[in-house]
Amino acid sequence: RGKAGSTQESGGFSLGGFVRDTLTGAVLGGLGSAGFYGAGRAVEVLRGSVGWSKGGSVSVRNSKTDYYVMPNGDAVPATGYRYMPRDASYISSLEKTMVIPRNVNGTYVTFDKFNVPAPEQLQVPHDASIRGTFDTLQIIDDIRIPNGKWGKASWLEPIIKDFPEYGLGGATQAITNQTIVLNKLEDLLK
Repeated sequence: RGKAGSTQESGGFSLGGFVRDTLTGAVLGGLGSAGFYGAGRAVEVLRGSVGWSKGGSVSVRNSKTDYYVMPNGDAVPATGYRYMPRDASYISSLEKTMVIPRNVNGTYVTFDKFNVPAPEQLQVPHDASIRGTFDTLQIIDDIRIPNGKWGKASWLEPIIKDFPEYGLGGATQAITNQTIVLNKLEDLLK
């Protein structure tokens, strides 16, 4: 085998091969460091999360990735959040469809999970009390760091800071023009 995820037959990339190679590396790395954690405990943890079949295939139980890695090497958190005002006219429709429509001007998202409204960290002029949660894989080809001053500045603003009149900032931010299908929609005030 050459690079992770490559196939010997075609020399191309295989997502299945990549996942298998990554899990094999995790298992071997986990076993290699077993002396540090205690051999019995390391094997027990690995046995509970990774299953091996007779054919050598790997299955992962009750597991979700934390990050996706883009072809250029950038890592993107796997879970994104969109915070919205509770009095927005579109909330009742969003509850039914769970779809944030494509936006040519961009939809701002964050990777920070707040369990209470945090408009000051997001520097937004609303209560930020409705949290939409989604898997970022669906927007991975279109996610980027926005320019500061809500897209008007020449600098990038990965950490919110440009509008101190709305709060201290400090949350992460990214932007996409793509449709976002939510996994969950929650009212943080209930």
